[in-house]
Amino acid sequence: MNESPSVLHLDTLVRADKLKLLYQQFSPGIISSLASAAVFIIALWPVQYPPVLIVWFLIIFATAAGRYILFIRYRRTNPQGKEILAWEKSYFLTLFSTTLTWGIGSLFIIPADSPIHQVLVLTFMIGLSGGAISLYSAHRLITTTTITILLAPVTVWFLLQGDTLSLVLVTGSIIFFFSLIRAARFIDNTIHNNFTLTSKQRVSEKQLRLAATVFNHSQNGILITGVDGTIVDANPACSEITGYTKEEIIGCNPSIFSSGRHSTAFYGDLWNELIDSGRWQGEIWNRHKDEGIYAQRTSIDAVEDDLGRRSHYVVVFHDISHLKEHEAELREMAYHDVLTGLPNRLLFRDRLELALKQSRRNQRMITVCYLDLDEFKPVNDRFGHHAGDQLLIEVAGRLERAVRESDTVARMGGDEFVILLIDYENSDSVEATVQRILKIVSEPYVMPFGRVTVTASIGVASTTQDTDGSGEILHQADSAMYMAKSEGRNQYQYILKDSESSLPG
Repeated sequence: MNESPSVLHLDTLVRADKLKLLYQQFSPGIISSLASAAVFIIALWPVQYPPVLIVWFLIIFATAAGRYILFIRYRRTNPQGKEILAWEKSYFLTLFSTTLTWGIGSLFIIPADSPIHQVLVLTFMIGLSGGAISLYSAHRLITTTTITILLAPVTVWFLLQGDTLSLVLVTGSIIFFFSLIRAARFIDNTIHNNFTLTSKQRVSEKQLRLAATVFNHSQNGILITGVDGTIVDANPACSEITGYTKEEIIGCNPSIFSSGRHSTAFYGDLWNELIDSGRWQGEIWNRHKDEGIYAQRTSIDAVEDDLGRRSHYVVVFHDISHLKEHEAELREMAYHDVLTGLPNRLLFRDRLELALKQSRRNQRMITVCYLDLDEFKPVNDRFGHHAGDQLLIEVAGRLERAVRESDTVARMGGDEFVILLIDYENSDSVEATVQRILKIVSEPYVMPFGRVTVTASIGVASTTQDTDGSGEILHQADSAMYMAKSEGRNQYQYILKDSESSLPG
């Protein structure tokens, strides 16, 4: 089974810390090695051939010098974190060379005819092995290798002697060896556990600092609440969005932001989903401290403690009022004429369909007036299209003033308009309104580019009966409008579907 990246990362940190500890004990190891070698030579000088001792000491000194050079390079480089691991192999090789000189060298310097000095050599090697635990126990492999190289050669030498004293010494050496190995394992485990806890703490502190940085510098508002909804913390962006300071909302419930736009059922459904799944996302309208209402996109997530119990909720939100405004603008553009601001063909169709459905239920009259301006093209030709646009805007305003608020005036395109009249009592009231439209449209227009006059030809179609849809009554009104134009313009033609008659006006 593969270890997770977090476990591998933690193990790397622990290895680096343990190796760093070994390098911190570098100087004592070198000094103790040279000091022990000097004492060793003095003790063996009377019973061993001096050149052998001198050569052995020079080799010890050379390996110690190599280790010291490595130590100086390490200190100058001052590696940090995982960079320290690049120095592990060099540490092991230099220590191995020194240890091997001691272990194998003991076979060359041990006196052949002085039992006391032979025991002294074994005792010295046992002592060095014990010292290795204090210096190298942060790394179990290095400790085990060092102890084995120091004790194995001299122990085998005594074993080959075959006498009773040698066998006793061998037995003691083996017992001591395994005791050292056990002690090394125990110390290594202790150091490893301590460094693991320290590394975990460092990682946790780093994560906490990172989380705090994200919390404080996030452009999203962040609230932390208890399971009862009480706010326990808030980031600076929360204050920027809501207008409340952190001190003002700590200990309060998020209901202080309520705009009143959502029902109790909305919040009930929110909490039910949050309790069931531990997560909720959606849009909420909230109230700013200055009483302004804004829309926010909100995400709420439950947080659990080490025992798996829900302890907090984290609320992340951002203001989307500008998006709502943009959506409203897009809807306005989709359903309204850009030039005049009147409903466009699409919105007019929707309203007409709705009016027709209502008329089927209450048998009230529905009327569509299709209007086309007379002599509009000469205005465009003489004064330009910009002037024509200004005139269309003015005509749109007059049409809206000529009808009731419940009626709909829409621009179909060019100089064509259509008007939906709802709930008029009879055809006489419809005709009165149409005549008023003709009159108000034909009044002179005093425009920045000059004084102009235009009239209108209007086709009118009414019905209180079911139709084949909005297309039929629109077609009837359009046909009536062309009839009005052919009859001389500045007039209307009225088609009343119930009587299938055409009334000029």
